[in-house]
Amino acid sequence: MDPKELFSTNLIDGKIVASHIERQCSPLPSVIVIGAGISGLAAARSLLHGVCNENPLAPLIRGLGLTLYRTSGDDSILYDHDLESCMLFNTDGHQVPQQIVMDVGETFKRILEETGKVRDEDPDDMSVQQAISVVLNSHPELKQQGLSHEVLQWYICRMEAWFAADADMISLKTWDQEHVLSGGHGLMVEGYDPVIKALAKNLDIRLNHRHACIIYRMT
Repeated sequence: MDPKELFSTNLIDGKIVASHIERQCSPLPSVIVIGAGISGLAAARSLLHGVCNENPLAPLIRGLGLTLYRTSGDDSILYDHDLESCMLFNTDGHQVPQQIVMDVGETFKRILEETGKVRDEDPDDMSVQQAISVVLNSHPELKQQGLSHEVLQWYICRMEAWFAADADMISLKTWDQEHVLSGGHGLMVEGYDPVIKALAKNLDIRLNHRHACIIYRMT
């Protein structure tokens, strides 16, 4: 999911189109969803009612009347998606020269491009961190020193923050295989708790149950 492409515009500006939240569905077989986090609840809700082709949470958020602020685009209340425009400061409180931030940003893009070549050449999966190490060993000119090295680590940390995982836990094969939705980024002031409660309403959720095995049947 592209960080700039989370919510469709016509849902953020308060207009909810019925076709986005209602769809005729044929009867579906019974399904047990293991795990009642927000992903499991959303999956269960989708199997019961169906979802649109865009982000299924967007109409739900607006339908609940939750305050949603845009965090991307010209009318954004936040602006941090253009990483090269971010102001960075060192441990002494001095601003990192913007040219260094921009130059290292270009180097980071080159490193990621080279990791794509590593992926194409190696049939086995590895972590993004391993791939970066392979690239830097093969292309020493991409290695950064001193302050530039610290800025490079910041770029890697931003990548880790997006995936909520350390670079040594992110799959090289699949890290950039997300499905891109139209629209922009949005921030819910009240957090996800109201959404979770709405998704859980009227679902048969059984807590503290241990499953012994999962049996797959082809129908």
